[in-house]
Amino acid sequence: MLIAMVSGGFVAVTGYLWLGLKFLSKSWFNLDLVWALSLVVSGVFGIYSAYYGH
Repeated sequence: MLIAMVSGGFVAVTGYLWLGLKFLSKSWFNLDLVWALSLVVSGVFGIYSAYYGH
């Protein structure tokens, strides 16, 4: 869990330094959509795994 948090922070800082704040503010809504879709896909996979026992 700690490794995931550290790697997520590393990706965020690297994206900020590489792309800049202007790019992130313009693409924020697209990132919200991607984040929402990833949560839905993860939830569906979790429910599927819990139901079928994989």
